[in-house]
Amino acid sequence: MTREALPSLRPQDSAQGIRLGMDDSRRRARPSVSLQLEPAAADTHPTLRAAYAFLYNELHQFQDSMEDLKRQSRREHEDLRREVRDLTLQTQDVLREIQE
Repeated sequence: MTREALPSLRPQDSAQGIRLGMDDSRRRARPSVSLQLEPAAADTHPTLRAAYAFLYNELHQFQDSMEDLKRQSRREHEDLRREVRDLTLQTQDVLREIQE
């Protein structure tokens, strides 16, 4: 089994690695995860391809989970901001009523 027979975990160019929500410059600045097999080792371990496929799938499931958590966190953040804004407006209305 050669290295070319396995899909790369690292995108070959930056356009390939940009998925929805992943074009953040902070994310690009971090080192990417890459699993590479040594050609000699690939021939000696019959379960190496299965292990590689498992890790490849786990990596993508983890990345998808992190993206989902990030989206959920953003939604909750916006909800909290709205609630704080509404509460601030209500408080201002009450203060105006008290002053009058």
